[in-house]
Amino acid sequence: MEKQTDENFYNTLICPIICEMMVNPVVAADGHTYERSAIEEWLKKRDTSPMTGEKMKSKVLVDNFQLRSIINLYKENPFFFKSKNLEDNPQKNTDKSMIELEREFRLKCDYKTSYELLEKLYQEEKNIFSLFFLYFYKSGVIGGNVAIPKPNKTELEEMKNILKEYKFYLKQESSKGNIDSLYILSILYFNGILFTEDLVKSYDLAKKGSEKNDPNCLCLLAQIFYKREDYKNAREYFMKAYEMGSYRALIILSYSYLNGNGVPKSEKKFIENMEIATANQCPLAYYELAQYYENEKSSRKDTELCFSYYKKSAEEGIILAYNKLGQMYENGIGIPKNFEMAFQFYQKSAETGSKEGLTNLGFCYKLGIGVLKDENKANNLFEQADKLGRDDLIYNLLGNDRGRKTWYFVLIERANLRNFLRDMKNDSTNLELYGKIIESGYGETPPEDIVKSIKKKYLCEIDEEEERQQKGRKPTVTDINQQKMDHKNTRELNERIKEYLSDTKKRERDPIRGRKESSCNCSIY
Repeated sequence: MEKQTDENFYNTLICPIICEMMVNPVVAADGHTYERSAIEEWLKKRDTSPMTGEKMKSKVLVDNFQLRSIINLYKENPFFFKSKNLEDNPQKNTDKSMIELEREFRLKCDYKTSYELLEKLYQEEKNIFSLFFLYFYKSGVIGGNVAIPKPNKTELEEMKNILKEYKFYLKQESSKGNIDSLYILSILYFNGILFTEDLVKSYDLAKKGSEKNDPNCLCLLAQIFYKREDYKNAREYFMKAYEMGSYRALIILSYSYLNGNGVPKSEKKFIENMEIATANQCPLAYYELAQYYENEKSSRKDTELCFSYYKKSAEEGIILAYNKLGQMYENGIGIPKNFEMAFQFYQKSAETGSKEGLTNLGFCYKLGIGVLKDENKANNLFEQADKLGRDDLIYNLLGNDRGRKTWYFVLIERANLRNFLRDMKNDSTNLELYGKIIESGYGETPPEDIVKSIKKKYLCEIDEEEERQQKGRKPTVTDINQQKMDHKNTRELNERIKEYLSDTKKRERDPIRGRKESSCNCSIY
């Protein structure tokens, strides 16, 4: 078995055309990797895949830097890659190996597998770092709840209270240079969790971790630059993080091309980079590509490709894809209509606690979509969805009242949502048939204070008493001091970034500390 594993690994380094170890591996449109010179010669004479025989959609080739790094490491020390039997190792450390495995899946954006390993680590070993990462997943800091069922607020608060007890332990470990504690603390300061939001401290901690070539800290350091709209340095550190194995960094870089952040807009480069990630089985990349092909504004909108990527991402554990697939099966988008399949995917989505999944499953029972009608079950599902929040039921509409333009904020009843969306296409609609008008006024746009009030009450779930206390309150000494501190932190962060970038350039030029690396030829540049 061990010998077979070694052979399988070695075969991934071999070009299937020339049957030799690759030097300059590239990913072709069929998703397979080849030696650049070999596949270029192949495509000069034919337009089919060497592996499948099917016609290539394009002749674009994308550098596979990840595999190139592995090949170079293999050439330097082939014995390092030999599979190891842990049972024969007298100094085995299953805890450590599980941590390393979890980190590998997290870097690859395989959040479902990463989460399962973290749960196992905490349950079996009471590993403190794993508890912090579990909280990051559940709160959406990592993964954005794409693969993890969203918990209720009580569960999150309980976890948060437990984590408070380990703040000192984290700081103690970070002072010793522990990579995980540096990264976790940096995330906490970056997002204002357990501590007041502090980009300066987040930056310092991420910088220490990045100096140890930790891809997570490099990615977070890049995010700090990105947040400050310093896209040049953000790209540099995202690229370094990707070269160290972070596919999250590659995905964010891809979006910089889609949105034109610091680089000319290029949908082509966005797709090329995403295809690198999908070629390396990055689950999140399948979902991101599905959203791109679904977007009306995309120049390459393709419902069939959209469906295939949502299907693949669902298979890889991206739970947000379940509801999307239900909608596509129900409406025949990219696939023939199939109400039974729509019901199954809505059910899967609802089981994860998704508000949209619960709502759509409710409509299946209400309208008899793929299942027998059952009003009681439908109403029960609508009630469950309402408990998770009603932000998806608030609509800001422009109407006409006796010849005068009028704006409305309407709170739609969940059971009437589909009828409302269908009838919105009509010029004249009685809004009170679908819910209640919570605010209205003359003009094209509502006043800013009304918008803030609606957001606080329905979107941020701040209760009315707190809203009354906040409204009209004069700034206190604490507020003024906090503003001064924010300005001071901004100046301090600017100075530290300048100092760090200056030191980095010096180290790159210094032959003793390390020579300056050659520029990278990755497509994201």
